[in-house]
Amino acid sequence: MGCAPSEAEVRSEFADYVNDANACETASECAIATAYCPLGCFVAVRAERVESVERKARDLVDDYEAGGQQCVNDCAIPTGTECIDGRCAARSQ
Repeated sequence: MGCAPSEAEVRSEFADYVNDANACETASECAIATAYCPLGCFVAVRAERVESVERKARDLVDDYEAGGQQCVNDCAIPTGTECIDGRCAARSQ
């Protein structure tokens, strides 16, 4: 049996996945997807990619936690989304 991935490994894989899911031209194309510790609390992605991004996050966290690792996020709630330089971004107060 192999070792569970490190926090750095799951963060990197998730960042690559999100990068492929958050291109936009306007804020109306964006929505908030829930992420889990250690990936952060949420990410802004294209609305049609929310479900796949949340599934990827859950799968990565499950793999991470399989090695006995755990963490807890203290999250601020986003107030919406923006499209900045062609990428979806979460807006918070």
